[in-house]
Amino acid sequence: LNGYNFGDEVQIALSPRSDCFLYLFNIDESKRVMLLYPPYGLSALVKAGQSRIIDRFGSNLLKVNQAKDKLC
Repeated sequence: LNGYNFGDEVQIALSPRSDCFLYLFNIDESKRVMLLYPPYGLSALVKAGQSRIIDRFGSNLLKVNQAKDKLC
């Protein structure tokens, strides 16, 4: 976490150990919730061992932010 600088592009790689429905939410300081994964039109079902890369929100690339957001 300390190896990134403000504005750097980032990506999150997730690989579940069992079949599941995978959702990733971001909650910002004002308690606004945004769905990061799955993108619109893509199924949330992920098979065990399959990898999912989250690198954008809509058409915008994920970048390091100064705010204290929380991923769930």
